[in-house]
Amino acid sequence: MEKERAVLYARISLDRTGEEVGVARQLRDLRELADARGWEVIAEAVDNDISATKEVKRPGYEQVWTLVRSGKVDHVCVWQTSRFMRSRGDRARVISTFGAHNVDIVAVKGPSLDLRSAYGRGMADMMTAFDTMEGEVKSERVSAAIGDLARRGKSWGICPYGWDRVGKGVHAKQIENRHEADVVRELVDRLLAGESLNELHRDMNTRGEPSPGYIQWMKLSAEDRERRERKGRKQPPREWPKATIRALVLRDANIGVRRYRKRDNGGTEMPGEWQPIVDRIKHDRVVALLNAPDRRCHTGPRPGARKHLLTNGVGCCGVCRGPLRVARRRGSLDQTLIYTCEQRGCTGRNQARVDDLVTRVVLGRLAQPDALDWLLGDDEQARKASDRCEELQLRLDEAADSQADGKITIRQLERITARLTPELEAAQQERDAAVRSMDMHTLRDLAGPEAESRWGGMPVSVRRAVLEALGIEVVVLPRTKHGPGFEPESVHIEWKTGS
Repeated sequence: MEKERAVLYARISLDRTGEEVGVARQLRDLRELADARGWEVIAEAVDNDISATKEVKRPGYEQVWTLVRSGKVDHVCVWQTSRFMRSRGDRARVISTFGAHNVDIVAVKGPSLDLRSAYGRGMADMMTAFDTMEGEVKSERVSAAIGDLARRGKSWGICPYGWDRVGKGVHAKQIENRHEADVVRELVDRLLAGESLNELHRDMNTRGEPSPGYIQWMKLSAEDRERRERKGRKQPPREWPKATIRALVLRDANIGVRRYRKRDNGGTEMPGEWQPIVDRIKHDRVVALLNAPDRRCHTGPRPGARKHLLTNGVGCCGVCRGPLRVARRRGSLDQTLIYTCEQRGCTGRNQARVDDLVTRVVLGRLAQPDALDWLLGDDEQARKASDRCEELQLRLDEAADSQADGKITIRQLERITARLTPELEAAQQERDAAVRSMDMHTLRDLAGPEAESRWGGMPVSVRRAVLEALGIEVVVLPRTKHGPGFEPESVHIEWKTGS
């Protein structure tokens, strides 16, 4: 008579030591169970340090399923049923599939489950529901603890790049790491000065600056690194991945903000207990710059990579209002470059002379006595609008906390929310309109007698960024005269922000 076949499954959610003592103990008991029953053990499947309530891969669990579907198993042996059926989805899947393949679950601790009969499946559904409830209660406790940390301004998880964590547990504090914070501030300043993400990415890797992910990994204890490696996580590369700079400069943590439950409509903004490492106005500017719709959707070259001053939106055709491109003048011996209409070729102008005219007009405006006041006016307006947004958001958060503490009713909270939300949206629009997409220090350096020399030392990408930040549009009109020569009057410079 053939022996009945069994597969042994052991799992533990958290293995702090990495020595797999928990699963080893489970396997020992499972082997004794199978031996006492006279079953043939065809496989031992293990998931060590892996939770059953999270969306993570469980190799051992999937191995058991492969054997069950193949019809090679009569019994699945577990230490407790909760080791195998923790979630509602797992429970439904096991009850239907195991019953169809005449496989039962035998536990070392607790009742076994005969899934081949309706009664057995019903009992399994009822009994394992409590295991599911226990897991969900634990998850709720963890979520509540994270929410409490957020309300107290504590960070969660690995210490973010830019800070060092001092102390342990709830008493730990984040203090600025000067070098890392300087890197973040440098990236923000260079983006606001007109450099592109690609330029910054190349520079970080060329000079050998370790990536944030690599730095965070190396700050972990050897034990924590081993635990992550057991779960399939690899050491991040020392070089900067392309998406890292964008994510780094857009972090709310840079301005001392803790955002809780970010997936829920952007989450709730709460003040962090750590000191900000980036000025709030600079942060608003870089967010506006990187999240601009035309930048997010653009499929052509990025602003920093554009080689000409007036292409890709800064200049336009005075006939059809289409964008300009650079081409070589037909028939010219020296292959002179001209700005021409990208769509129809309505007009064409010598690139060097148009650029020179635009430069003289812009620098002339910036050299005027009121230039600095003009530039700083928008900066102060942006700061006031940003402060107003913070004030309204704080009032909304305080109202929500008051309702949670029972100090006000839900109806009162709804009234407060209905009143303040439109004010907050209006303040956010005002802030976004006031925020320039360039660092004020860069613009301030251009105001005064040194403007011409500073402009000459800037790459084209930064000059373009200056024109965009000042809201300048250059309109190239058709020529009114035939023959050689340049007509300055056919180039109109429009200041969207007012001059």
